[in-house]
Amino acid sequence: GQLVATKSVPLALVNSGTYQPFLFRVKESGIVDLAFGDAVVFMGLQVPGYVPMSNVKLALYARTGGANASYWFDNVRLGYTIPATVSITGEPADALILEGQPGTFQVLVSNPQGVTYQWRRNGVTIAGATRTTYTTPALSVSDDGTGYSVEVKGPGNTVYSRVAIASVMAKFDAGASPAVSLDFNDTSVPAGGAVFGSAYVSGSGGVNGSPLMVLTDAVNSQSGSFLLNTPTGVAPIHDFTATWMVRVGGGTATPADGFSFVLGPDIGDGSFDNNGTGSGLVVSFDTYDNGTTEVAPEISIRYRSADVATRPFDISVLETGDGFEQVGVRVNRNGTLDLYYGDTAVYRGLVLPGYTPFAAGRFGWGASTGGLNDNHWVDDIKIAINTQAAVGPTLVITRSGGNVVLTWPGGGTLESTIALPGGWTAVAGATSGYTVPASASARFYRVRQ
Repeated sequence: GQLVATKSVPLALVNSGTYQPFLFRVKESGIVDLAFGDAVVFMGLQVPGYVPMSNVKLALYARTGGANASYWFDNVRLGYTIPATVSITGEPADALILEGQPGTFQVLVSNPQGVTYQWRRNGVTIAGATRTTYTTPALSVSDDGTGYSVEVKGPGNTVYSRVAIASVMAKFDAGASPAVSLDFNDTSVPAGGAVFGSAYVSGSGGVNGSPLMVLTDAVNSQSGSFLLNTPTGVAPIHDFTATWMVRVGGGTATPADGFSFVLGPDIGDGSFDNNGTGSGLVVSFDTYDNGTTEVAPEISIRYRSADVATRPFDISVLETGDGFEQVGVRVNRNGTLDLYYGDTAVYRGLVLPGYTPFAAGRFGWGASTGGLNDNHWVDDIKIAINTQAAVGPTLVITRSGGNVVLTWPGGGTLESTIALPGGWTAVAGATSGYTVPASASARFYRVRQ
């Protein structure tokens, strides 16, 4: 995916008028030689990070435009060397997984002929896991930080992959008594809210057939938004958790364009699309690749008018069909963001650079269609908001004989995890002065107040 080198040559070299030999060689070390006609174009060019290739195709491609030429190929020959030893050409990648879902890990090798595979979990052999791909059972937060690796044994040697880490994120919600809870069942725009463009409250079609907020119907060239004032007055929002149900489906075979969720102090009246609006937080759910620099379908994050992260997905992840999926967005007071979409964990512990609490403003959901379309429907919005300012370090850890003692002021819930940045679980019955034997296994602790 990287441009390695370019070189300007005389037009007469490539517009030859007669057949010319084209010679291209890639050595095992990643050195490239290229000659065309009587000209040496590249010699000894090193391809960065080169590894032996497998499962590849030879392709010849040409095109014409407002001007043209004939591009004819003949006498194509391909020679190659299969090394006597096997090597790993694609390492297993780390995976972020939502609790209750499986994780999948894959390894690629230079020559699969005669190769056997054996996957391991934390160094322990997994019975029956003997293919290039391994899919775990459904994982829980207790599996957070688990390492998966594979032994690759060829006819002439044995190699071992890196250890890929499974990060397991719990599916969070806004709690029992969130500051915002909207089901639209009274079929009206709620107090503090406003709709613009194509957005309206529909009397049916929502979760379980109930009323809902429609941003766009499956009609071309629509743009609609629902805006909601933050219910906190002038108090800054230090952290929040927002969940809602969304339907993205029922439109054209190739859907467009997607929707967005925003929070900021400068969100003005008017409709907006999947690119969001304002200089605060923008979470974009883009379903259509418009052929520019984007990699849609994707879920991307903008904060303070700067791109933070983009993660591409197959459209099957974002399309919900005739049903609804829950979306969860959480911004923690340490300036990190967590996000899931349906059964897919998208981000965990994503750092928002230069994070500061959100000033009073508006939450918003916006969507659009173009020459293609989709329904973009929203229901069951719940938002928990925390305006309590941080009170400084609260958790004190000391040693008392053979024990570790954890103390903190102000109540709250003690939580622990075996690995950062997540997988936190409440410590049952723990209050300030909680004691742990120093001989117990290592853990991280925090207090949520």
